[in-house]
Amino acid sequence: MPVEHVIDEKQGLVLTTLRGSVTFDEFVRHLQALASDPTFDPNMLELLEANDVETDEFNIDQMMSFKDSHVWGPKARRAMVTNSDLVFGLFRMFQITSAHEHGEIALFHNLDEARCWLGLTDPPD
Repeated sequence: MPVEHVIDEKQGLVLTTLRGSVTFDEFVRHLQALASDPTFDPNMLELLEANDVETDEFNIDQMMSFKDSHVWGPKARRAMVTNSDLVFGLFRMFQITSAHEHGEIALFHNLDEARCWLGLTDPPD
């Protein structure tokens, strides 16, 4: 599965992982599944890790269309982590255009720094 999420209710955290070749439609289906999950709260923390994602399936226009998605609430704190400069740039475009509509978003190249920013001290369940 190229996009997966696990909800850690104890920490109020959604762990989202992108792997391999992720298409726009797969990511949209992920958002729909997340929104329909009864344990999901739109104001949770999110740790999105995209270190092993291939970028040839995503483009800027598609990434920008996510700003119209209303899955995440304005009080959410979301850390996005990638080791790809291209993916980081796509995340940055989303961060700039979302204007806090989808919570506070921070971008990282390092998973530990992202966990620290979110205030996570316990390993995920």
